[in-house]
Amino acid sequence: MNEGLRSFLLYTLSNLNMQELKNIDSTAIDSLKVDPSAGTAETIFSNGRKYLYTNVNVDAIYGLLKNGADSFGQWVNANLVGKKGVDYTELA
Repeated sequence: MNEGLRSFLLYTLSNLNMQELKNIDSTAIDSLKVDPSAGTAETIFSNGRKYLYTNVNVDAIYGLLKNGADSFGQWVNANLVGKKGVDYTELA
């Protein structure tokens, strides 16, 4: 399967149950959506780049939904960016 098709399918399937977090006050993150049932997260950074992360720790997602975050940028860095086992695809 070519990479473009793979990215499209991942994006389409991951958005079925995404929950968007509201009122994100962050200098690094413009948008953050999560799906605990699929272990996925989608983020748009302040530079406009958009990523889909898979194999995200479900407990971390539920914790974020329940308790929020003092810093969404720190949550993304701790649970998504460079996290062992978490895969990502840049979306157009």
